[in-house]
Amino acid sequence: MAKKKAARSNASPDLDATWKGPCGPFFVSHQMFERGLMTRNDLSILPSQKTDQDALLELCRTAFPAEDLTGLLSELLALEQGVLSLIARQGDQIVGHVILTLETRSSPDLALLGPLAVVPHVQRQGIGTVLVEEGCARLAEQGIKRVCLLGDPAYYGRLGFVQETAVQTPCPIPSEWVIAWQFRALDSSFSPAPGPLALPSVWLKPDYWV
Repeated sequence: MAKKKAARSNASPDLDATWKGPCGPFFVSHQMFERGLMTRNDLSILPSQKTDQDALLELCRTAFPAEDLTGLLSELLALEQGVLSLIARQGDQIVGHVILTLETRSSPDLALLGPLAVVPHVQRQGIGTVLVEEGCARLAEQGIKRVCLLGDPAYYGRLGFVQETAVQTPCPIPSEWVIAWQFRALDSSFSPAPGPLALPSVWLKPDYWV
């Protein structure tokens, strides 16, 4: 079995599938939604529960059949703290998921977004966008000031992400991916100290970033 690269995973057919990054490209649809528990038609965004894990792993396999992210996702979901895991539920089905990991400082200012997944049959409906927006909004309420990710600049630029030059990836990335390391400011007055993003050990595996 070929080794899977988490930092090149989460590709989606929503946009140009030639790009693969840890947060993945998703189609932007400007939907109206409420803050807090957001709804779009019959779509609800809410925190995942432990009982959702099997469904989330299956969603991961379905959304990214060419990548194996289930080990990474299992480890992230097992963390007792420092992780925000949100699901998109449509009726009784989980159709999308995003996970955001806080830096390991005692008073975190930064977070990493990804993986982000939407099941194929409901892609191109703005579900990924709603998950990103709700995740960033909830982190801002917790005092997080900056969200980083490695993903398609053409897509994430539409969601307010720009190239990151101060905070570095936890592990080296290929030089051609430098422009894909991005951030979104949740507090425009915040300036981070230069250096690598301090994350839990699950993210400190070089193979996830090359």
